[in-house]
Amino acid sequence: MGATEILASYAADLKYEDLPEPVVEQAKRIILDTMGCMIGGVPLPLGKSIIELAQEMGGGAPEATIVGSGTKVSAVAAAYANGAGLAMAEREGASGKRLIEAVVAAYEVFGRIGICVQPSEERQQALWGMLTWIPFNAAVATGKILGLDGAQMATAIGTAGAFAPLGACWKYVETRSDTYHYNHGMTAMSGLFAAMHAHKGLTGMNTILEGPTGFWVLAGSDQCDFDRLDALLTTLGQDYWIMQTLYKRWPANLWVQSYLDVFTDLIKQDQIAAEDIEEINVSPALAMLMTYRANGTMDAAFSLAYALAIAAFEPEPGTHWYADENMHCPKVLEMVKKVKKAEGAQDADLNHEFRNYWNGYWMPVQVEIVTKGNARVSGHATYPKGHPANPLSHDDLQAKFRHAASSVLQQGRIEEIIAMVENLEAVTEMDQLAGLLQP
Repeated sequence: MGATEILASYAADLKYEDLPEPVVEQAKRIILDTMGCMIGGVPLPLGKSIIELAQEMGGGAPEATIVGSGTKVSAVAAAYANGAGLAMAEREGASGKRLIEAVVAAYEVFGRIGICVQPSEERQQALWGMLTWIPFNAAVATGKILGLDGAQMATAIGTAGAFAPLGACWKYVETRSDTYHYNHGMTAMSGLFAAMHAHKGLTGMNTILEGPTGFWVLAGSDQCDFDRLDALLTTLGQDYWIMQTLYKRWPANLWVQSYLDVFTDLIKQDQIAAEDIEEINVSPALAMLMTYRANGTMDAAFSLAYALAIAAFEPEPGTHWYADENMHCPKVLEMVKKVKKAEGAQDADLNHEFRNYWNGYWMPVQVEIVTKGNARVSGHATYPKGHPANPLSHDDLQAKFRHAASSVLQQGRIEEIIAMVENLEAVTEMDQLAGLLQP
């Protein structure tokens, strides 16, 4: 049995009753956090456009709810807007336990594939797949909810590989367009559709991961760590990768998180008003983060300069960070210019930092605020809040959900959702939860 079939059999056979309690709790935290991100994105211009597109393509049976809108569309269209697991769980009337199984299985399969198909550092400079392996996540989650057996799950995984997007990572970075964000919707839709193909009995590439023509080549990589993959297959059901999840404290790019932690702590501790800030000096400097073009949501979310600028005026995060009036606000744009590489700071290399991340390390950061009176305060962070080495507490994650959902849902509804997810294993059908995820 090859790697594809081993992973598929594990996913198909995984049972809720076999999961350790910490793994179940982690899955529920991830579900709550993901739903918070869904709801938080609804009021944004990009979120509104995604919902409209899902509604336009969502003809056929009203199978699944678009979170935050109340509209029911096909499960494929709902996956584009919100992701595959919840959409298929609602369509199938799956239980909370089945959704938990699906989330865990998806994490364990997807993570092991993703880490083993990474290119060499030289190749990564030219081409990096990044989103190419994400359809496996949706395919496994959907396949689990559909009750696929091992052979069918292998078909779903193989088909998901065939449906994967091109390796456009560096074009995302270069153009800073919204493509990166809505392409996640496309990968969810592709994975869900792949599992549906398998459920219909269609054949697929059940050896997608193996050999010299395997998925690693299709993903644009120049290597596959087959030895590591073989080793990781032996830890299925023992070493749960879902426990290594990094939660984002802030609604911004992964690499912005630590800087925001330090900056907002300094503002709060020293009671620094935005009007008093003369300079914001950061170290190290990651070139991708240091520019801001006022070119939409992704440009803002991937800009350290914008993130620190908007946080200077609005330390509490929310959808307002990405409102058009803030992304083009003259005083915010003026603050953007004050974010600079600290004197003597090193230039960080994104490829190198990703490799550190994959191996459990992180890029330590420093932030210095210089006020108009030339007072200087500084701080540093080794890991961002939300990293497994610096975790967000259960209460922190619930508070994050409340904050993210408050722009769309009333407080009573928010508390109902939290209570239901806390006891998700007792939920008999997912439409009970889906019914709460709308105004």
